[in-house]
Amino acid sequence: MSDYVLLNALTGAKLFAEDGVLAVLDYIHWKVHRGQMFAAEYLASVNNNASMDLLFVTGPEETHIKFSVTAGGACTVYLYEDTITSANGTIVPTHNHRRSATNVASAQLYRTPTVTTVGTALIPGRYLAGGASQATRIGGAVRDEAELVLKPNSKYLLRVTNISGGAVTVNPVISFYEHDEE
Repeated sequence: MSDYVLLNALTGAKLFAEDGVLAVLDYIHWKVHRGQMFAAEYLASVNNNASMDLLFVTGPEETHIKFSVTAGGACTVYLYEDTITSANGTIVPTHNHRRSATNVASAQLYRTPTVTTVGTALIPGRYLAGGASQATRIGGAVRDEAELVLKPNSKYLLRVTNISGGAVTVNPVISFYEHDEE
C-alpha cells in the first residue's frame, strides 16, 4: 500500500502517491482505501404506531457515524445516547467498504434490543415525511449530512416509529469509522 501524508489538518485531505502520481483524497475516501470504513443496515416491516429499535454499541475508540432512514410512509426518527439495555438483541452484520480488507469494526449494530432506559435524546423526533394514510403514503427519507462523533464504549438507540396509518417497510443505514491517531 502507498504512503499517505497529511496535507491539510483542517479539511482532512490526504496526499496519495502511487506510480509517481499525486492525488488528494478526502478523509472518508482515505478511510475506505485503508479498509477502515464500515456500514450496517436493516430492513423490516413496522406496524402502525410501532417502533423499530436498533442499538449501536461503540468500541474503545470514538466512532464517527452518518445515518439515513428510508420508509414507505410517515415516521419519526429518534437517536438516544447512553441507552440502558438488559439485552443488546441480535447482531446486524457490518461490512467493510473495502471488500478485500480483513479489518473488522469494534462497534456493533443490534436489532430488537431490550431497552430499559432510552437515554438522552440527541435527535428528539425528526419527522420523516411519507404520507399518513393509504391514499397519501409515498415513502420518504431522513438523512444527516454531518457526521456525529460518538463516545467510546457507549450505547446509542436509533428508534424509528411508524405513524403512517398502516404497516410500512423501514430501512435504516449507518456508515461509520472508528477514530485512530494516524
